[in-house]
Amino acid sequence: MNALFPPIQQQDGDYSPEELLQEQKKEVHPAHYYGDIVRKLFLIAGVMMIVGYPFFRDLIDVPTVFAVGLMVAIGLFAGIQTWRHPWTGVWNTAISVVAVCMFEYKAALFYLSVNYSLHPVYFWTNEALALIFFFAIYFSVKTSLETVIKKLM
Repeated sequence: MNALFPPIQQQDGDYSPEELLQEQKKEVHPAHYYGDIVRKLFLIAGVMMIVGYPFFRDLIDVPTVFAVGLMVAIGLFAGIQTWRHPWTGVWNTAISVVAVCMFEYKAALFYLSVNYSLHPVYFWTNEALALIFFFAIYFSVKTSLETVIKKLM
């Protein structure tokens, strides 16, 4: 072993990092857990927003600080999604509902405006984001609903 990092003496109940990884891999998600899918959907949406923002900044009605803060929040909530904490599914459901309403509203208004012919990619980006968050609603609700029902019973 390296002199800078001597081996750690294990006591009863202590695990090496490799043993901890094996123990974590043994943990099984509940059957109703779809948080991994929600996490991927949030990450895809976050990447789309980050990549698209510089191109569509003039078409977005919110200050840059607020828009970037929303992108960071999407990433944070994607990262904290876990089956061990049921509240994360409830929050992700709420975020998804707000996001669908926001992106679909913006897409519909933009489609009806004169700007659609000038920037169709902006319309389709908003539609894609609304669809991504729509699927996130579905999977978040499936994750949260059974957890909430179990708590009530």
